Amino acid sequence: MNNVHFTTSSSNVASPKLTAIAPRADILEGAEGFLVVLDMPGVPTEGVRVETARGELLVEGTPAQGAAGGTITYRRAFALPRTVDPSAIRADLKDGVLSVHLPRSSASQPRRIEVTSA
Repeated sequence: MNNVHFTTSSSNVASPKLTAIAPRADILEGAEGFLVVLDMPGVPTEGVRVETARGELLVEGTPAQGAAGGTITYRRAFALPRTVDPSAIRADLKDGVLSVHLPRSSASQPRRIEVTSA
């Protein structure tokens, strides 16, 4: 897979009760689509929210109480390429690392055209 640049945004908003942090992310591109890998230490599976809205991938994770020494939320948004099939996006969390798989739509997949003799 190759590294790819996405447009990203994040909220680093501090309040007495909540701090939002943009987690470190790596974005890789392969023939099948894209892979977004985010560091989310201390976040249990039930504390993760991944959704798409208005052409963006939104990722949020809240660590278990006390896991990060305070109340924080990891929050990051990415502009989705038009070649991604939003209905086929899947995510998995293992050892504090969230992997979001963004497969290409079948219409954007390369296909070989057969050439016949006339």
